[in-house]
Amino acid sequence: MVAVDREENCTSKCLETCPPCQAYSYVPPLTQRTLNPSTCWIWTQNLTTVKENYTDGDDHRRLFVLVDKSDI
Repeated sequence: MVAVDREENCTSKCLETCPPCQAYSYVPPLTQRTLNPSTCWIWTQNLTTVKENYTDGDDHRRLFVLVDKSDI
């Protein structure tokens, strides 16, 4: 988990990660007035079980999975 200020910075942190980033998820602060920073989760190991359309309460977190072009 990494503190970031914008979703673009979460993407950058993922791409800079070694071993290679497999996926990332960005969650903004709960409110604009909170002192808590945004959160960036980064996965560096294989994702073995991913659920489609998973939501956690009302925040609707998104999971971005990186794949090789040859796998598409």
